[in-house]
Amino acid sequence: AIAFIASKYEEAFLEPELNPEFLMKLNEIKKSNGLTFNSVSDLRKHIEKNA
Repeated sequence: AIAFIASKYEEAFLEPELNPEFLMKLNEIKKSNGLTFNSVSDLRKHIEKNA
């Protein structure tokens, strides 16, 4: 009974394994060029301009 409860806890709360497709997508995001902002106000201006 304790093993059953432990396995259910593990399924619900512990970090699951990442599937290969998700890892590939994460790597693509890491390789892509993102935008850099010097301040929050610059970020806000960019968001408002492109919204």
